[in-house]
Order: sequence, then structure tokens, then C-alpha cells
Amino acid sequence: LIQMKVVLLFQMNDLIFCVIITSLQVPAYLNVVDIAGLVKGASEGQGLGNAFLSHISACDALFMMCRAFEEADVTHVEGDVDPVRDLKIIFDELRMKDIQYVDGVLEKMEKTVIRANDKSKMFEFETLKLVQKCLKEDCRHVRFQTWNDKQIDILNKHLFLTAKPVVYLVNASSNKSSN
Repeated sequence: LIQMKVVLLFQMNDLIFCVIITSLQVPAYLNVVDIAGLVKGASEGQGLGNAFLSHISACDALFMMCRAFEEADVTHVEGDVDPVRDLKIIFDELRMKDIQYVDGVLEKMEKTVIRANDKSKMFEFETLKLVQKCLKEDCRHVRFQTWNDKQIDILNKHLFLTAKPVVYLVNASSNKSSN
């Protein structure tokens, strides 16, 4: 439950009323959706590819589940269990999808901003160029870069996958003999 303080102001006839509720409890709500795993090459359409990546674009945050147990009956898509490699694949696929997105947006914007000299979109264009550099040259996720308030407003419009907060989860064996 989330504790809230609520102030209600309302007017009836010529009188103004104020009601303060100091201990309103609102149930916290979290909607978790399990989407089938991401595979290497998803940003280019492999596996569920673009369908997977479009499903997560509207999410506020990501839980990344990584397998860290050996099980003969459960094959791994890469052939063996390596959580570090698997997280790197996820990291790279999200980054590659954001690169595709920002490249497309910048290509369209270039026509209006540079060629038509539209100064009203110049700050957004420059911010997206910084995003492109962050993703391509620095090989970093957008969330690891430092942004000012105006830049964050622009980033929020574009729903970059690599700007989302991430919780990393490890799926480990409960078997004591397992490593």
C-alpha cells in the first residue's frame, strides 16, 4: 500500500471548502507481462525479433531474466548456459534496435531541420544526434548517459528501449548440487 496525503478543494455557492485526508492508502499496482525470450539477431528480425521489441517499447521498465542453471532436459538457444553472454546479447539487441530507430528519425528530421532550416526542431535534432553517438560510437545504453531536463523531455517522447530502467533477475537452480 502507498500512503498518500490528499487535499480536496471545492466550492459550493459562495463558500470554499478544504478537506485534508492524511492517511489515504492506495494499493500499489504492478502489471508484469512475460514476453518470450530475446535471441541474437532479434533487431534484424530473428526469432520473434521485431514483435518482441515492439511489445517492450511501451513498457515503463524491464525485468531481464537470465538463466544460470544447467538442465539436460531444457536446451539453451545458444547451446550452453552463459548468463554474462546472454545479458550481452540482450544489451546489444536493445541497443541495435534503438540505433535503427534513431537513424530513421534523424534521416526524416534532416530534411526539415537542415535542408529547410527549421530552427524549432534543432535542439531535438542535436539531442538525437547525441543519442546516436551514445548508441553507436560509445556502445552505451541511453540510460547510462547524463542528460539535462530539456533533453530528457525529448528522450521521453521517443521511448528508447535502452533508456528504460532495468531489473536483472537470475534464474538459478534450487538444487544444492547444481553450480
